[in-house]
Amino acid sequence: MVGEANHPWFTIFLNLTFLRGFFEDLKFTGIGQGWSITVDVVFYVITPIVFYLVKKDRKFLIWQPLVFVPMGYLLVYIFGRFNWYGFMGNIVFMLYYTFFGRCIEIFVGMVLALYYHKMKVNQFGKIKITYIGFVLMFVCIYFFTLIPLGPGQVFGIKTYTGMILDTVMLTPAIGIFFLGLIREETIMQRILSGKFVTLLSNSSFLFYLIHLGPISNFIHNGINWLNDRVFELYDKWGLDWHSPFENDAINVFYILAALFGISIFIYKFVEEPLNRRVKEFLTHKKTHAKPLDADVAPASIGSDVIEVK
Repeated sequence: MVGEANHPWFTIFLNLTFLRGFFEDLKFTGIGQGWSITVDVVFYVITPIVFYLVKKDRKFLIWQPLVFVPMGYLLVYIFGRFNWYGFMGNIVFMLYYTFFGRCIEIFVGMVLALYYHKMKVNQFGKIKITYIGFVLMFVCIYFFTLIPLGPGQVFGIKTYTGMILDTVMLTPAIGIFFLGLIREETIMQRILSGKFVTLLSNSSFLFYLIHLGPISNFIHNGINWLNDRVFELYDKWGLDWHSPFENDAINVFYILAALFGISIFIYKFVEEPLNRRVKEFLTHKKTHAKPLDADVAPASIGSDVIEVK
């Protein structure tokens, strides 16, 4: 069921408008992992303004996180006390789930996009910064595991300490890794630019949408069903063997393979064809435009003729 039983239409409205990402109590309604789309939508809305200001003065690029992060704290201070379904309910929620906390990641991406060609990548001699960034990401993840968890807390990154660590270490580490992939020739660059990995990348958002929810649950239940059927056959045949589906660690790989397979299938046979058709529809009038007066011969129009192929 979408949303809370007492307010389903309000919850549906928030999902359709991508506003549910501002409400802590409703952020996982509908397709739970879709909360991140709210962050993307806010970025797309403000991007023209930000790019305009950055074009006028590159210093605004530095001021961007210094404006949006305090704005997030201010919104929590104002609205956190009202308890409107958790609208900007607390600091950790703001930092982890909203644009105001995630803007630092976007800031790093914008800096990388504008200055990657000017950034030096040979400061560390023979050590590739691609690998430095890669190692730093995992070091940061290890630090997340060391963060003490309070009641009801499951992940270190979702604590206040984790948010700070994410901002000051993980985000720059990802930026360094991407800079290395762009500027350096490495084995990792060749692997990640291969056709198969590119296909996985193109279908990654579909994977993100289905890795939790009905499809994922169906696959998990299917693994358990297969495991039961295998043991039933062993009992019937009088065998005392291990089932290929009884090891949870191995089952993870089965589930990942199934989810990736479904994601690729949907991408190749649904998303990509639809994307192509939408592009063809949007360019149809331009590529098949006719002269305003079809009875006028091109020779009589002279230099104003536009040849449409």
